[in-house]
Amino acid sequence: MINGQIIKDIPLIPLEFHQQHQLKQLHLLLVEDQLNSAKGIQQLLRPLFASVTFAIGQQVALTLFRQQHFDLVMTDIELQDGNGLALIGQLRQIEPQLPVIVLTAFSRNDYLLHAANLQLDGYILKPLNFDKLNQALVKLLNRLQPLSPLIPLHHHCSYDPMLQQLEVDGKSIALGTKQRQLLELLLRRSPRAVSRKEMITHIWHEDHLSPSALKNLLLQLREQKTVLDFLFICH
Repeated sequence: MINGQIIKDIPLIPLEFHQQHQLKQLHLLLVEDQLNSAKGIQQLLRPLFASVTFAIGQQVALTLFRQQHFDLVMTDIELQDGNGLALIGQLRQIEPQLPVIVLTAFSRNDYLLHAANLQLDGYILKPLNFDKLNQALVKLLNRLQPLSPLIPLHHHCSYDPMLQQLEVDGKSIALGTKQRQLLELLLRRSPRAVSRKEMITHIWHEDHLSPSALKNLLLQLREQKTVLDFLFICH
């Protein structure tokens, strides 16, 4: 919990792998009123996005937005030097289709009415509720065009996280459930090595398993020659 009431201690509901992949390509501008709040929320959201940059106040946010590329803005309403809803209007003059999520402690009727006309991707009341945040993120991702959906593995082999299949030399190859889970785990952790224990716990949800089960699963993936190279290179 940050500043007593910024973040509500509710477990984060996991996003689908293809949604995580999409978020990891987005650069977020976080606009807050207080430095401590901005740092805390930035730390929380940083693992989800390509980058999370915070701005304290309206003018700093406008300056950063003009200088850098951002795919999404998350802003408070009452700022030290202005109003977050007015800021949204200014940012939309620069980027008309800019996705915006409001994160605020204020639920005044005039704010809600104003926000309703801004076509926001979410209006989340503090303390930050992970369930509501995920709902807003899923809504956002559903309306965005897929961003580089194919994940290159090696040579002419890619993984399509939305269709959950391999693309090898222009051909689609379906994966079994455990094959997909293993490949996505390796992709999430890459370039860090993944231990056998972590693989077993993630896929079979138990600590003890016959070593042959994991070995057979790795062999099934390695039957795809291009994936074989990827597995050896990364792990």
